[in-house]
Amino acid sequence: MSQSFASFFTVYETKDAIELHPGCRDIQDVRVICSCLSYESACTIAQLSANLKQLPVLDYVVSGALSSDNPSTVS
Repeated sequence: MSQSFASFFTVYETKDAIELHPGCRDIQDVRVICSCLSYESACTIAQLSANLKQLPVLDYVVSGALSSDNPSTVS
């Protein structure tokens, strides 16, 4: 799968999940964990953060959702 639509990826922590998004957005009440140039690095950091915080990962890149509609949950 090609992620050519985003030049970088951002991992966020919300109260309910660790979220992975293409690009970067200004989202209220959300903590930015990191931004990465590679999708694989962002996924790794999202998984590590989710394990530490005991939260699910919501992947808005794989789902193709550029809004909050239908993210993929990564186990």
